[in-house]
Amino acid sequence: NNTKWSNVESMNSERCFAGSCSLGDNIYVCGGLQEDRPLSSVECYYPSHDIWQPIVSMSEERKHVGVVSLMGCVWVLGGCNGFIRLHLVESYDPRTSKWKNEKEMPTSKAAFGITTENISPYLVYSWTLKITSYI
Repeated sequence: NNTKWSNVESMNSERCFAGSCSLGDNIYVCGGLQEDRPLSSVECYYPSHDIWQPIVSMSEERKHVGVVSLMGCVWVLGGCNGFIRLHLVESYDPRTSKWKNEKEMPTSKAAFGITTENISPYLVYSWTLKITSYI
């Protein structure tokens, strides 16, 4: 196996506690925390050019978000705005460069795992040891 790790260009904004996913050939990093401030900013990495570009920000600053690619869009779920956990769900369509508010989660969540099966996202929430499907 000739697979190896290598460095790529750095993001434009330092951040921790962000969420990320791949969609097509690109990687999206959403929200997170910079110093003590949650972020609404989103960056997209284009591996073919080794460049990060900022894209349209989410509607609300948040960290500890769940991010997944689904139906050609980047979906950002839940998170924490620094004070409370959120129900918020948004999707970003790279074809239109616009965010859309989606149906909110019935309970607020932050710092959870997320994956998809067919067209449904599944949240894995360690505090309750529950797996939940939304949409």
